Amino acid sequence: MFTIEDQQLRLSIHPKGAELQSIFHKTHQLEYMWGGDPAVWGKHSPLLFPIVGTLKANTYYFEGKPYTLPRHGFGRDREFTVESRSGDAITFLLRSDEETKAVYPFDFELRVIYRLTPKGFTTTYQVTNPTAKDIWFSVGAHPAFKVPLAPGTDYSDYYLEFDKTENAGRWPISKDGLIERTPEPLFSNTNRLPLNKSLFARDALVLKHPASSAVTLRSDRTERGLRMDFPDFPFLGIWAFPGADFLCLEPWCGIADPVDSNQQWTEKEGINQLQGGGVFERTSDPQRFLTPGRLLKQEFGRRRRLRYLGQIPRGPNHTRALFRDRYTELVNRFQDFFLNTQTPSPPHHPSTPAPHSDDSSPPLHHPFTRNDIARHRLHLADTLELQVMRPEKVFKSV
Repeated sequence: MFTIEDQQLRLSIHPKGAELQSIFHKTHQLEYMWGGDPAVWGKHSPLLFPIVGTLKANTYYFEGKPYTLPRHGFGRDREFTVESRSGDAITFLLRSDEETKAVYPFDFELRVIYRLTPKGFTTTYQVTNPTAKDIWFSVGAHPAFKVPLAPGTDYSDYYLEFDKTENAGRWPISKDGLIERTPEPLFSNTNRLPLNKSLFARDALVLKHPASSAVTLRSDRTERGLRMDFPDFPFLGIWAFPGADFLCLEPWCGIADPVDSNQQWTEKEGINQLQGGGVFERTSDPQRFLTPGRLLKQEFGRRRRLRYLGQIPRGPNHTRALFRDRYTELVNRFQDFFLNTQTPSPPHHPSTPAPHSDDSSPPLHHPFTRNDIARHRLHLADTLELQVMRPEKVFKSV
C-alpha cells in the first residue's frame, strides 16, 4: 500500500490495479471510501481497462481474430509499478506484456496518476501508444463512496446534484450485461436525483453524453459531501450493490456493448483510437470535499460572489429580497452552523417582490431583514468564506 498526504487528506492506493482504497479527511476525521466488505462487494475503486462493462459473449474481433476479455477488462487485476512519487503525487505504470497481448493484441503504457490539490485531489488516466500502429481501447473509473457519510443520516437523506439541468434517460442493462437499444426516462428538466436503495435493483444507471460535467453528493441533513468533476468523459455510470451502503460515481471513456453489437473492435461504441506515438489523457476531479463555506461559495460564484444574480434588476428592493431569500435558503440548509437561525427577527417584506418568485414558489421559513443579516454577518463570513462587509456594502456590490 502506498500513501500520499497533505494537511487535509490522506490517500491510500494499492498497486494491484492502482486501486484507490482510502480517502481519509484529517480535518473531518472521516473516511470517504467504501470499506470493500467482501461479503457485499469486495472492491473500492477498480480500474476499467481496456474495456468498460461487458462484451457481447465476452468476445471481440480484431483483424478477423477473436479475443476474449472479462467484464471491465484486466487492468484492475494487474500489478502496477510505481514510476514516480513525490509528497503530493504518485504515478502508477502498467506496460503491455505477453500475457496482456494474448487477450489484447496491442502495445501500450497505462499510467494512473493521483495528485493532491487544494480542493481535494485529481485522478489522471494516461494511455501512451509506444508503437507506430494505431491502438484502440476504453478506460474508466469505478470509485465507491461511503453513504451515508455522517452519523445520524440515512441513505435516502442523500441526493445527487448535477451542475446542469438534465433530461437524459437511463440506458438499461440486459441480463447479459449489455446495453439495451432504447433508453428509459430518468431525468425530466431537473438536476437532482434522490437516492434510495431500490434505485439500483436493475443494475447501474447508465448515462450517455450527459449535459453536466460535474455531480455533487449532498444531503440537507449534513454538511458532509463531495463533488466529482468529469470533463471529457462522455459516459457516466451510477451504481451500488442493492442494499449496500455505498455509491459508485463512474466516469467512463467507453461503454458496454449494445445487445446487437457486431463485436468488431474498431467499431465498438465509445472506443478510443490512438495513433502511433500518441498520448491519451483524461482527468477526473473526484473529491472536492464540501464544507458549508464551499457550498455557499458555489452558489454565489467564485469571482464576483453575488454576481450570480445575473440580469435581475438592481433596485434596492429587488436586491434586498433576492439576497434575503438566498441567504435564508442556505441558512436553513446549514442551520447547525448558525447560532440564531431558530429565532429570526419578525418578517420584513419588501414592497417589490423578488423578480424570480412566482405563485408556485414555496414560502420562506425564515424571512430575514437587513438587521438579521447584520447580526449574522461575522459568523456568515467566518464560516461560509464570504467577505466581511456591512450589509449596505453587500447590497451595493450586487
